[in-house]
Amino acid sequence: MKFLRENNARTRYLSLEECKRLIASCIAPHIRALVTVALHSGMRLGEILNLCWYDLDFASGFILVRTRRILTRGTCPWMRPWPHSSELILTDRAQTCLL
Repeated sequence: MKFLRENNARTRYLSLEECKRLIASCIAPHIRALVTVALHSGMRLGEILNLCWYDLDFASGFILVRTRRILTRGTCPWMRPWPHSSELILTDRAQTCLL
């Protein structure tokens, strides 16, 4: 008999106090900026690291996130550009960290 896999994934959010401690524990300013942008935007690390300066619109307060997808053929993944992008709000605190 084959058992079905149980979905035991859970969603957990950091409390405000945990967010403050996480940011305070970042010694290097560039790591603090990465963590702050991640906390304020919900972006993943790969999305943040793929940002370019022209993706940040400080005047209107938006971040343009260009998404990509992985196509798998056999065991080798190939990255293909995806013609979709989304805009996220660039909060004041995230702007301050990036400037």
